[in-house]
Amino acid sequence: KVDYQGNLVCAVATGGIAFDPDRVAWQLETRASPERRIEFCCELIVRKIEATINTMKRSLPETHRRAKALEKAERSIERLQRQDVRSVNDVLMVEAGAAASYFFAWRGLPIRWGRKSTGPVPPAWRFAEGRRSMRDRRGLTNRHATHPVNAMLNYAYAVLHSKVQIDAVSAGFDPRLGIMHESRPDAQALVLDLMEVRRPEIDAAVLKFVGAELFTAADFSITDAGVCRLAPQLAPRVAQLVS
Repeated sequence: KVDYQGNLVCAVATGGIAFDPDRVAWQLETRASPERRIEFCCELIVRKIEATINTMKRSLPETHRRAKALEKAERSIERLQRQDVRSVNDVLMVEAGAAASYFFAWRGLPIRWGRKSTGPVPPAWRFAEGRRSMRDRRGLTNRHATHPVNAMLNYAYAVLHSKVQIDAVSAGFDPRLGIMHESRPDAQALVLDLMEVRRPEIDAAVLKFVGAELFTAADFSITDAGVCRLAPQLAPRVAQLVS
């Protein structure tokens, strides 16, 4: 369950938590082997980047930015398929480069606002921007959205996190034990791993929603810290985008 601010409240599955010893052993063994871990990460990110290619071709207009992002994606896939990397961090750097080009291709997509929203809607909200939050100045950070599109993506990803966590636990995996993502007390690392390949399908659903919707300023709110949040009436509709 996710509240309207995108916070995970709870994840409930039938049967309680009963980890499958074989699957948890696979997690531990894969994590402990540098070769197997890199192989897993390369395959995972190749699948993710392939999915971003599909999203770009289906959901973004043919622009110079899209063409450059597609080229970057293809080069990234080729490098990962060759396993031309020495560490998981190298894999993450390849993924980050492809992701930056991918979200840069979103820039300039129009966002429609009702006439009553002409006054209070900031000019920057009339078009999609990159994934990086203006609130966080260092790095490719997106946790604290400052733009409606990113706020919708963050919320949809939170719903996806809940669904993937339920599926992982139901299948007998330990959701805390990641292969690519580092295990932390405040994160379900395996869930973050498994989410990667599904993020682009969520992106496509959000892009379709943004293209068809007529928003109002009341659909969003800004916290005292400058973070953009979905209003309660919009949050359930965005949640429904996660199939």
